Amino acid sequence: MPSFSEQIIADEFEDHQADAGRPIVTASEAQQVWDNGFLPRRNVRGDLDTRLLIGRTDGGRRVTLVSRHLGDGNWFTYTAWDTKEADLA
Repeated sequence: MPSFSEQIIADEFEDHQADAGRPIVTASEAQQVWDNGFLPRRNVRGDLDTRLLIGRTDGGRRVTLVSRHLGDGNWFTYTAWDTKEADLA
């Protein structure tokens, strides 16, 4: 079971997507993409220090994560969606 702080982060991650009106990519699914490997892409529509990370969950769902580089090898994934063909271009 996640710690209290991890649960708050997970809740905020999922709430951010719900506010955007998209199907939810859970925090657990986002972690699976990090664990399973991903294809990094430059985020041409966002900040220069963010990347699109495209990968699959354990269940085979293809999702795109938006992650911000915090320095020292640390990243913060703050939203996600089901991958669109435009994400792969």
